[in-house]
Amino acid sequence: MTLARLRRQDGFVREVVWYLALIVIVAVVIFDVVAVTKAHLGVRQNAIDAADEAVSVYIQTGNPGMAQDSATVLLKEHGSVMIPGSFKLVPSAQGRDQATVTVGARRSTPTYVFRYFERIPWGVGDWFHKELNPASIETNAST
Repeated sequence: MTLARLRRQDGFVREVVWYLALIVIVAVVIFDVVAVTKAHLGVRQNAIDAADEAVSVYIQTGNPGMAQDSATVLLKEHGSVMIPGSFKLVPSAQGRDQATVTVGARRSTPTYVFRYFERIPWGVGDWFHKELNPASIETNAST
């Protein structure tokens, strides 16, 4: 009689383990989706902030090199990197008080599971690579 009762409890323990495994898998996927979404939104905001910073530094100093350096430092502080060749500063014809700056930023997303999907062949891995490393190019004009 006790042996039959123990066998019935094995089924209960097995079901609890399955449900816990399912909950862990769903939680990991949700964490990865949140990380990717946050990276996409963050890289755009980082590029906008870097362009703002570059415009203000250029207006204060008149030095395009310092403006680019300040944008690069701001991006690095926020976990992004500047896309090589994406920084463009166009001074206004009215004088040094106005300029248009274009900044491109790229960010890598730390994920638990999605990073392994980059190894899938037939273009699927390339798509995951693009989604896990979002880029944004933003322009800011001073007024």
